[in-house]
Parts: sequence; structure tokens; C-alpha cells
Amino acid sequence: MRKRGHSPNVVSYTTLINGYCDVGKVGEAEKLFDEMYERGAIPNALSYSALILGVLRKRDVDYGKQMIRKLWDMMLIEEDMHVKNAAFCDVINSLCREGFFHEVFNIAEEMPQGESVAEGFVHAQMIDSLC
Repeated sequence: MRKRGHSPNVVSYTTLINGYCDVGKVGEAEKLFDEMYERGAIPNALSYSALILGVLRKRDVDYGKQMIRKLWDMMLIEEDMHVKNAAFCDVINSLCREGFFHEVFNIAEEMPQGESVAEGFVHAQMIDSLC
């Protein structure tokens, strides 16, 4: 992209990270995630949730939990409610898709995301993902 004169931004980086994770190339996704900082494109909550999908697919539960904790911190400073809601949906869907139902139940009990996502939305998303 840069060779053609385009400056990647958080949206293009997140899209690429998501694509790499979809095809199981989490290492490449992590490199892009790190590159974002170097290039001045600060990752947002969706960037984190895209990478979390790949990490959970690799069954790296400990690293996945670390990334989810970072996501909750990111959501506290994220201003765009749509981004927060979408990131929350992504994480819950990823946890359910990969069979980590106990983690979804822990999130329902502990609500570690705080008030960054409306409680009604949280429960509705969890029910939808679990179904």
C-alpha cells in the first residue's frame, strides 16, 4: 500500500489483521498490529478484537485472556460507541465459536468491560452468540 502512495490507517490495518487471522496467519497479524504503532495508526478496540479471534483459534488461551484484558482497558478510553459494541460482539462471538463458553459466563458474572458497553446490550449479545 505504501509503495502505491497510500497511507494505511487503523481501518486498513484492522482489516488486514482480521484477514490474516481468518486464514490462520496470526504471526503476520501480530506483526501488523505492532507495525500500527510504528506507523502512527493507534489500534482501537476493533483492532484488538480482530487479533483476539486469531489467538483464540490457535487455542492460546492465556495470551487470549491477556489480549481480552487489554481490550477492556482500550474500551474504557474508546469514544466511539459503535466501535466498542462491535469489538464486544467480536470477542463474545469468538469465544463462543471456539468453545470457550466458560469465559463468556465469567464475563457475564464479572462484567470486566465495566460500563463501556450497555448492560442490556451485553446480555443480548451473549444470548445471541451462545445460541
